Order: sequence, then structure tokens, then C-alpha cells
Amino acid sequence: MNRRPRKTHCIHGHLRTPENLTPLWGCKMCAKKRSHDWLINNRKRTNATKAAWRKTNEEKYGNYQRRWRYGITKEQIEERLRLQGGKCLGCGKLFSKVGKKNVPNVDHDHSCCPGKIRCGGNCIRGLLCFNCNAILGHAQDNVAQLKALINYLEVFREIITIKRRRSRNVVTKEKK
Repeated sequence: MNRRPRKTHCIHGHLRTPENLTPLWGCKMCAKKRSHDWLINNRKRTNATKAAWRKTNEEKYGNYQRRWRYGITKEQIEERLRLQGGKCLGCGKLFSKVGKKNVPNVDHDHSCCPGKIRCGGNCIRGLLCFNCNAILGHAQDNVAQLKALINYLEVFREIITIKRRRSRNVVTKEKK
């Protein structure tokens, strides 16, 4: 009986080994490439599908993101909320329980994990509202910069107060 010689490589030249073969798709490397190419060619469709899933599974997605990025579970967030009295540690506003407005954001020390997307959960400082967290992020946790901005606001407030007093004095003099 004449048997055909067994192929040693797939049509794209990848080695055919038991570790590189799948029962349904053949070569794993080729299947991976096909999958990647399909995602690239159908980017709008895949993005729309992901966005729809996130929208219908907001809590699950948020829990996943916090767990992946900060290493903190939903239960740990709830415990921190309880310890903070349900308030932002920055401004003291109460977090809302419904909707997307004023939900707790995880604040962490950026110097503990520079340039990384993920932190190990060891550098979490507390829960802040979006605005307080954004302020710290934009200031890059620079205390001197934040103090300078506070000084700027105080000086500006004094200038405005002086201008208002002068404009009131001018109006009263004109009436006399």
C-alpha cells in the first residue's frame, strides 16, 4: 500500500507538531493570524460589540477593571466606602449610589508604579470623586504645584474683591 508522506509544515510554512495543531483549525499560528486579521478588518464591528457588552454589563466591567488595574475587589471597595463614610476623601461630597455621576474612583500613588498600567494594589490611598482624582492626576501628585495653585486662587480672590469694592465706590460717587 502506497501512503502519502506526512506533511511536516502547513501551507504557510509553520512546523506541524502536535503542540501547534488544533483538531478544528489546523495550524494554531495560522488560526491566530486569521483571527488577528479578521479583528483588524472588522474593527468597527468588534468595537461596537465590546461597547455594547460594556454598556449592558457596567458593574461587571467596572469590577473587572478595578481588579485588573488596582488588584482590589468589589468587597474591598465597599469596605473602604464604609470606612470613609460614603464620602470623597478630597472634598467630602457623598458618593451617589445610582447612575454614573459622582461614583467612587480609586486613587493610588503613581510613584509606586511609574509608567505601568497596573498596580499591585499596595499603593491605593483611598476613594475620591472624579474631580478630585482628576486634579491629583493632572498635578501628578505634586504637592508644591497644588500649593501654588491654592495661593494663585487666594491672590486672585483678593484682586477680585478689591476690584468689586472700587467699582461700588465709583457707582456711589456718581449717584451723589
